[in-house]
Amino acid sequence: MDRNKRIRQLASWWLCAAALLVTLGCAKGKLVYEAPGGQSNKSLIPGIEEGGDGQSFVLVTAIGQGVPPESGSAQQKMILARRAAVVDAYRNLSERLTGMLVQAYTQQGQNLVSVDQINLQTTSYLRGARIIEVDYEDGLATAKVLVSIRPKTLAFH
Repeated sequence: MDRNKRIRQLASWWLCAAALLVTLGCAKGKLVYEAPGGQSNKSLIPGIEEGGDGQSFVLVTAIGQGVPPESGSAQQKMILARRAAVVDAYRNLSERLTGMLVQAYTQQGQNLVSVDQINLQTTSYLRGARIIEVDYEDGLATAKVLVSIRPKTLAFH
C-alpha cells in the first residue's frame, strides 16, 4: 500500500513537471496569438492594442465605487468618496492581475454553525497604473484605472 502511494506521488510530480515544461515551451515569441493571413491581433483577442514601437500591449482596466461618509461638509464627502472609489479600483485591478487568496474557516457544534469566516487577500505592486476618470454623481463616486502590460514578459509599462 505504501509503495502504491509513492508511485502515485512520483507520477503526479512527473505530470506537474511535464505540464510546466509544456507551458514554458509555449511561452516563446513576441505575440500572444499570430493571426492567420496577416490579420490584426485586435480583431481576434480583446484587450490587445498596438504600442507605439510596434509591440503589442494588453490594456487591463478596473472600475471602483465609493460612497461618502455620513458626516462632514459636502466637499469633504465628495473628496472622500472619490478617494474610496480610486482605492476600490486599485484593489479590483490587483485582484484581476494577481488573483486573491481565499481562506475559509467554519466551526460547527451540535448541528449549528458557531463560527463562519471567509477572508480574502490580495497583494500586488501596481507599477504604471493610471487613473483614467473619476466621476461623482448623486452621492456615488466611480473611478476607472488602467495599466498596460506587455504580453509574455508581464512587464508593466
